[in-house]
Amino acid sequence: MYSTHPDLKGPPHEVWLGEEQRKVWEAYDQQLWEMPESKDPLTSGFMSRCGVMALKLSFCYSLARGSLEPEVEDVVSAIAFTEFCRKQAMVLVEEADANGTRVGQTLRRVRENIRQLALRANDPEGWVKWSDLLRRSHLRARELEEYLQTMEEAGALETREVLTAGAPRKEVRAL
Repeated sequence: MYSTHPDLKGPPHEVWLGEEQRKVWEAYDQQLWEMPESKDPLTSGFMSRCGVMALKLSFCYSLARGSLEPEVEDVVSAIAFTEFCRKQAMVLVEEADANGTRVGQTLRRVRENIRQLALRANDPEGWVKWSDLLRRSHLRARELEEYLQTMEEAGALETREVLTAGAPRKEVRAL
């Protein structure tokens, strides 16, 4: 993290966490990645930022005390506040999802289509043809690609190309 304080001349100044503070923060960050919300395409982007926000907030707490070095108490307080905010935001996300946001409905429909196609194909690894998914999803190819990319970035699915006699065949599977 860099300081932009006008009294500090020269290159930006880095703020470092001590070993104990780093362990507290890393435990929280790891806990976030293990939560189901981190795998959900609707919330993964938000969840991936919570750890960083807690870290930045711990620096703010230390600056408020007049120090450039966060104490364990700063990190713990920042984590507590970040968790409070995360839980409040998740209530809103769940409410919006329950009320049927278009994106949420489409992501769930695509995921369900992948599951049903994998069952029908009787593939033990769960791979389905992209073209079959496109037909079943009733989306434009570009839209389906965007949804699949979102899901892949969230760790909810993976893609591959299978070499055939003609053009390579794109396949996907839910994780």
